[in-house]
Amino acid sequence: EGWELGGHAKVQATETRYQDDDLEALYGDNPAGNQQLDVRLKAERRAGAWDFAVHYEVLALNGDALETRRALAAAGLALPRGASGLPDDDTRLFDLTDEFVDRPRTAAVQRLDRLSIGYGTSKGLVRFGRQAVSWGNGLVFQPLDFVNPFSPVAIDKDYKTGDDMLYGQLWIAGQSDVQAIIVPRRDPVTHEVTSHDSSYAAKWRQRLGGFELAHHFLVHGDKRRLLRQGFEQQGVAGQLHILPGGLELLLQAIEILRLVVQHRLLRTLAIHPVQPAAPGALPAATQRTWPRACEFAGLP
Repeated sequence: EGWELGGHAKVQATETRYQDDDLEALYGDNPAGNQQLDVRLKAERRAGAWDFAVHYEVLALNGDALETRRALAAAGLALPRGASGLPDDDTRLFDLTDEFVDRPRTAAVQRLDRLSIGYGTSKGLVRFGRQAVSWGNGLVFQPLDFVNPFSPVAIDKDYKTGDDMLYGQLWIAGQSDVQAIIVPRRDPVTHEVTSHDSSYAAKWRQRLGGFELAHHFLVHGDKRRLLRQGFEQQGVAGQLHILPGGLELLLQAIEILRLVVQHRLLRTLAIHPVQPAAPGALPAATQRTWPRACEFAGLP
């Protein structure tokens, strides 16, 4: 078959209002106005048992939030994804990201978000390179999605950020399958690939009529524990469930709410707990969004 070409261009404007004692309000403008650009060009092909994928993207940020993030970083506060909040490849196996704009209120990167080759048959599949793999289900949280999960406050969830990994899937008799992931990562200081910074995950799944039995196991670095239920800060989790899809989502939501109360998930996501607002007070932050998108396919 030939190459399938496509892509999209998205522009999003947001305005966020914070409480006066919020860190973002103390270190930056309130309200904060921001603009985001997301351009993706993709080329994918299947040739017999082989598949290929290449996605090129340009991501850009402009506005008050970026200036505030830089101020928070300068104050010594740890921020996910660094001062700009854009993806980087500092700890990934391959460096496929180029930051070509770095200004106080504007930042932009160009990168390859997908670059993979795979081989699949009726017995299984193996794929290597930059790709995205999603495990688990959830309306807001995906507690079993170990590799680059979406932020719970993310608005655009069309594409996960790709990661460099080796992925395999083996079909077993009946409707069973085993999946495994190896994600090599580099030490943020030495930039050497180490097992301590890498992740390894496996999933066994058995479908029984309208039910599904699944078991997950994740190893990150030297942390090796297997849990029957839940999600912990150390990045090691397992789950055993035999539930219809809707009930599974409900129980996952209940479990996540329990962890939020215990502050475990908040620490994992680098979100500080917020004190309850006084009666009649506004929420910690309110946001208005104006998205615009254009998708295209079948390019010549």
